[in-house]
Amino acid sequence: GVGGCAASLTASLYAAGERKKRDMGVLRLMGLSGAILFRFPVYQGILIGAMGYMISILLFQLFSQPINTWFAPYLENMLGFRVDQGVRFCDLPMVHSLVILLGTVGVATISAMAAAFRITKIEPAEALRDE
Repeated sequence: GVGGCAASLTASLYAAGERKKRDMGVLRLMGLSGAILFRFPVYQGILIGAMGYMISILLFQLFSQPINTWFAPYLENMLGFRVDQGVRFCDLPMVHSLVILLGTVGVATISAMAAAFRITKIEPAEALRDE
């Protein structure tokens, strides 16, 4: 799953860089350095990864309470005794959440670097030509 996510994100960010080729060429022509242009797709990748993480955590929080409530009787039947109120069937510890955040943003950053290297190679004159 992580490999597919990384490949999809890399392709998406690479395509975004290709769509912005003319704009990036104009920025290079105006004097923007390659290092600053390198940051655009990297920041975009970080934001996509962070926002995806936040949406997934929000959805988890939204659905974990109903899952814990609905499946408690089935869990009690399966175990054969009453489950205490503090026991949660669907739970995500904070440590796992932080590891997932770092992993998601890390994969997004690495994926964005592929697009960023392509953007730094843009020649202003070539980008401005109409095809």
